[in-house]
Amino acid sequence: MKRFLLFAVFAPSLFADTIAAGGGVFTHLADGGGNQTVITLVNMEDAPASYTLVLYNDAGGLLTLTTDAGTASSFTGTLPGHGSRTISTAGVSLTVSQGWALLITSGTIGGSALFRISVAPWIGSEAMVPLDTGGSYRFSLIFDNTGSIANGFAMVNPLSTAATITLMFKDESGNPFVTDNSITLPPLGHQSFVFATRYPTTVGKRGTVEISTSGTQMNVLGLRFGTSALSSILPLVGWDWAAGAPGPPMPPPPYTPPGY
Repeated sequence: MKRFLLFAVFAPSLFADTIAAGGGVFTHLADGGGNQTVITLVNMEDAPASYTLVLYNDAGGLLTLTTDAGTASSFTGTLPGHGSRTISTAGVSLTVSQGWALLITSGTIGGSALFRISVAPWIGSEAMVPLDTGGSYRFSLIFDNTGSIANGFAMVNPLSTAATITLMFKDESGNPFVTDNSITLPPLGHQSFVFATRYPTTVGKRGTVEISTSGTQMNVLGLRFGTSALSSILPLVGWDWAAGAPGPPMPPPPYTPPGY
């Protein structure tokens, strides 16, 4: 999902997230019911860069949340050269609101989303994931549903047309044992669930799940719920999957998403 930059050929390999201009996707955000999301934006350039951060719900409609930057479904501003801005959801509602966020900018802005949980047994647990400025039509995500571990999953269709999503679970020998091609994401749609709940045959197993879309791209994120801590799982993208993607990773700026 994230592209990597090789800094040196003959020295030890150093890698970092490469941020593309024009914006990107925070694949999951949740607020309320013991959840809080903290988004941080970072200007990677010397010159000031303006931005718009738009929040969407599962159905692809605008999602209004209360944050320390106000109650709204979109937030705009300008970051000074190499400046940053943090926006935190309130996290006080008794019910959970979830969705995703689209960052639109004419500059080069990176960032991260921090997920914070305040319900047992994960009280005080946090996981941080980077802004995704790429995309692919096919991913491989590691899962482990053994013992008391559970894996969650979030996906976004950032395009203006609906997409059919296919999930294929494979055991550690690479043998498929569950296939689901019944998921449809509407334009700008989002969906998240726990594997063990939706697919009970994955309980007690570990392996990979391959996720593919009928569209030109999607964005994917995994979350691992351990016995007392939360951690993120970034999906894997084969080089040929990324190079062979049938469309561009993000619409070129300026991009005005449908419904905004």
